[in-house]
Amino acid sequence: MEQLSDTQISLAIHLISTMHYYKGINKGNIYSLYLQKKANEYINQTLYECQVTNQELQESIQKLESDCKRLCQQNKTLIRKTQSFGVQNMQLICLIFYYLSSKKSDYFLDHPITYFF
Repeated sequence: MEQLSDTQISLAIHLISTMHYYKGINKGNIYSLYLQKKANEYINQTLYECQVTNQELQESIQKLESDCKRLCQQNKTLIRKTQSFGVQNMQLICLIFYYLSSKKSDYFLDHPITYFF
């Protein structure tokens, strides 16, 4: 304690006064070594994380933007294909009705058509 500066002494006093149990059977006692180690590990992992550079962030943004553009293009392609399948489906249904109505009109007069979609 004698080698610490006044600032360090005041920080140590504050640390001791705040790092104690507020409730329970250990009320008023300083935190256990286990909790002190856990707090220290947490601080070291979060405070001293590897800092990302501006260039790395820009590269990441560019990659995400290109991925987004690619996915939007794929989405548009899939929408066009879905619409095309819908049109083809309707054309086939019309052809089937035309064929059936021209060949078997008598049958349909006796049996009503039910839709399966």
